[in-house]
Amino acid sequence: MPVRYELIFINDVSTDGSLAILESKRNEDPNIKIITTSRRFGVTPCVIAGFHHARGDAVVYMDADLQDPPEVITQLVEQWQKGFDIVHTTRTKRAGENPLKMWITRQPTG
Repeated sequence: MPVRYELIFINDVSTDGSLAILESKRNEDPNIKIITTSRRFGVTPCVIAGFHHARGDAVVYMDADLQDPPEVITQLVEQWQKGFDIVHTTRTKRAGENPLKMWITRQPTG
């Protein structure tokens, strides 16, 4: 079933030119919303700001650095449409991650 959506990007005072790219894309797609912070806040406050500004019935949170593939969004929405209140993913591969971080974030087996 098709869903209405909005894409909310939080610009945490980036200096890499991504804001100009987002603004250009927003001109092409009215579903894109951009929130620019007044100073650098970091991940958690930016995620909360995105949740606060979301207007839909469900939220899919994803970092913009593409560590998680956007292609899974369709699968997440499908599970939500089946009636699940919370749908999440588990990263099975962490290419290039620090071994200590991989150990800390490992999933229990069995």
